[in-house]
Amino acid sequence: YADTAGSVSPKEPDLTTVKEHKRKKRVANSVDLPDDVEVELVEKRLEGDDLKCPNCGEEMEQIGETVVRRLKLVPAKAVIVETHIFTYGCKNCTVGDENTPIVSAKDDPPVIPGSNAMPEAIAFLADGKFVAYTPLYRMEQILERRGIPLSRQTMSNWLLKACELWLEPIWDLMKVLLLEEDILHADETTLQVLHELNRKAQTKSYMWL
Repeated sequence: YADTAGSVSPKEPDLTTVKEHKRKKRVANSVDLPDDVEVELVEKRLEGDDLKCPNCGEEMEQIGETVVRRLKLVPAKAVIVETHIFTYGCKNCTVGDENTPIVSAKDDPPVIPGSNAMPEAIAFLADGKFVAYTPLYRMEQILERRGIPLSRQTMSNWLLKACELWLEPIWDLMKVLLLEEDILHADETTLQVLHELNRKAQTKSYMWL
C-alpha cells in the first residue's frame, strides 16, 4: 500500500468550445412600447467646470452614453383652435371702381353645424363613453378637475348629433349590403335603453352586431 494523496493531481475537466453568441443590448428601465409612440428626447450633458478632469483639470471628452427610458402619460388637455380667416381686396380696383372684389379664405366646415366641437373632441368623448364605459357625468367631473367646463348635456348633444350626421349613413349602407346576403351571423348584446318608444326602461333590449 502506498500513500499517493500528495502526488496524484486532480483529473483535468473536459473542455468544450462554446459557439460565440451576442446578447441584446439592454436599455435601462426599458418598457415595451409600440414603435409609433412619441419619444421625448432629454439629454444630460456636462458643461463648463463640470467637464474639467478632477485629476488634472483638462477638459474631458465624451466616451459613452447610457439610455434610460421611462413612460410618461400626458392627461387630456383642452386646446382652443382659433382660426383666423383673412379677407382680401384689390387695391387697384378701389380707385375709381365701385365694384371692388373682396375674396375671403374658406374655413373648414364644422363637424356639427352651429357647434364649436372639433372632431378630436367628439372622438375623445365617444371613446370614453362607448369603449371605456365611462358615464358622461363622470367625464364631466374629470374634465372639470382639469379646468375644462363641459356639461354632460353638451357632451350628450354632441354625441347624438355626430351619430346622426356621420354614423347613421354608414349604418344605412351596411344594412343594405347585409340584406343582400343569403345568411347572416349575429352577436346578440343585451343592454338597457332609458327612453325607447312604447317600452319601459327596465325592458331588455338587444343590439345586433
